[in-house]
Amino acid sequence: MKTFGKLLLVTLLIAALFSCAALAEDTDVTNHTGQNPESLVFDSDWVSDDTMIHAYCEDGGFKVTIIRDVTLNERITWEYSPLFDADTRTLVDDMFGTKTRETHDYYGNILTSTTEYEDGSAVFSLDADGRLIWADAREDAGKGVAYEKIGRFEGTYQCDRAEIEITWDDDHYGVNIQWGDSASVTYDWLMTGVYNQEKDTLEALGMESRTEYDENGEVISVEDLNEEGCSAVFSFNEDGGLLWTGTEGADTEGMVFIPFDRDLITD
Repeated sequence: MKTFGKLLLVTLLIAALFSCAALAEDTDVTNHTGQNPESLVFDSDWVSDDTMIHAYCEDGGFKVTIIRDVTLNERITWEYSPLFDADTRTLVDDMFGTKTRETHDYYGNILTSTTEYEDGSAVFSLDADGRLIWADAREDAGKGVAYEKIGRFEGTYQCDRAEIEITWDDDHYGVNIQWGDSASVTYDWLMTGVYNQEKDTLEALGMESRTEYDENGEVISVEDLNEEGCSAVFSFNEDGGLLWTGTEGADTEGMVFIPFDRDLITD
């Protein structure tokens, strides 16, 4: 397929993904043991143009980390330990918020780190559209911004000889899958995905290829497969393992992909 044709296909795939997400149907959400079910709606990653918010359930409460890239080498991080208020359906941290400012070099290494305060407070709520609102009592750093829910799929996952890498890129997820069929052949999927909030799934479309190597690891050939495009759905089981379904020609039944960057839920 020519380069122009591939670019056109990817553009159409992205448009189709956003259309499908808008038509999603409601499904149940699995609760974490020991958490107030009403609080689980906060347990996710949330984004705006320049800020990522990670909200995790832990020890009966939450850990909320807010990362804002001010420039290419300057980053501000806020951290809170809020508790869920069932009466107001909000997350509240009255006194334990911290703010840290860091500078980095070209390779991401920390050059300087300054803690600006350790007694901040904040309230996190949801607006009528299900977006996260951050009310920062110390300096109103979240004023005028509503953060979109994107689930928590970013990371690297492995099962047997298959590896899935999922990254967040501005307004969508990028999915890169490599599956070693043998010592000389690998199959690769390059997909673009959007988060389905109603189902808590990542729905992706993209392309598949087959690469053959010689005995020295040099590429002999690359063949595009399914040039009309392929699809996939990613979700989590109760233990936090990633499931990959819906891709024609990929026998993923029974496969559970283990995340490299966090522990599975075992209780």
